[in-house]
Amino acid sequence: MRCCRRSLTLAAAVILLLLPVLWYSVLPQPFAVVGYVVRGSGPSHVPNEPVRAEGRQFSTNDERETQRVPRDEVLPIPQTETKVRIPNRTEGRQFSTKYEIPWGGVLPIPETKTKVWIDIGTNINPIVAPSGDVYMILVDPIPKLVMNNEKAFPNPMDVAVVWSAISNTTGTAIFNVYNKNGKSSSLASAASYKASDVIEVPVHTLEELLNTIPTDLEIELLKTDMQGFDLVGLKSAGGSLTRVKMITSEFLDRKGIKDYITAVDNSMTAAAHYFKALGFSQLSCGKLDCQYQNVRVCKRDPSSCAKFQNNQRMCRQFTDIEMNLAKCKKLSVTPFRAEGDKCTICKPFG
Repeated sequence: MRCCRRSLTLAAAVILLLLPVLWYSVLPQPFAVVGYVVRGSGPSHVPNEPVRAEGRQFSTNDERETQRVPRDEVLPIPQTETKVRIPNRTEGRQFSTKYEIPWGGVLPIPETKTKVWIDIGTNINPIVAPSGDVYMILVDPIPKLVMNNEKAFPNPMDVAVVWSAISNTTGTAIFNVYNKNGKSSSLASAASYKASDVIEVPVHTLEELLNTIPTDLEIELLKTDMQGFDLVGLKSAGGSLTRVKMITSEFLDRKGIKDYITAVDNSMTAAAHYFKALGFSQLSCGKLDCQYQNVRVCKRDPSSCAKFQNNQRMCRQFTDIEMNLAKCKKLSVTPFRAEGDKCTICKPFG
């Protein structure tokens, strides 16, 4: 009898010892939440989710806080098997704090400047300021061309050099680099060109760019050359575009519409309708470029508009001379004899 009692006591002790093990191994755990850890006990991100170091958008230097919904068109997805390349930090101008454009803020333009000229799509021959009181903004999405602009115009008190594509969204986009020196490069895939490089670039709206310019400064000239996306970019400015006095942009005629595989309309006809509704009048249209003036601004100051139309020259400084030696020797308004010299070629507005 005493032996049985001792056995029962021993069995009860064993059961009591095993109860915690049975509880944690068999019964469901009400406090175990997959993907989270107790505060202070380890990493707080969900397992398998990328940390900041793994993705560009997780870097505070590159972060785009606003993702805008396109107004009336969508960016096409490039039909290419080429691997997308993310440019190195040294390739992009906005990675330099000295020249970083204050998206969402205002450019520190000196008081000696009274006007602003904007060149979107500079390629290798950006527009230069016609006088000392004009502040230049040079915009291009190709890192190499941005670096060329930085080297040619090192003073941010005279020139803002910007690495960005301009479209109707804010964030990043895939950009196709075509031809020598990136000529004809575009957000769209081309029907007759093969991309030499496909890169990821920052994208901003024209409204964002214009909003960085102090409101007391006149935006005298806006030039765009965005290879099929000029009208999309111009529309992205909304009502801010009425701050601009003169516009020269590249639009496609009926034959050129098929140069790019895109659903957006960048035709001269569509541009004419849009500008008329916004209060601009067409001055002239050539094979590719069209010029417009702001009717309201020119009614207020007709003499300055007439002077601009009749006398203003647009001068471009070549940042890559290699393929343009003969042209520079023949047409440069600055003394040019060899590749190391500055080459500037001018033509009338329109």
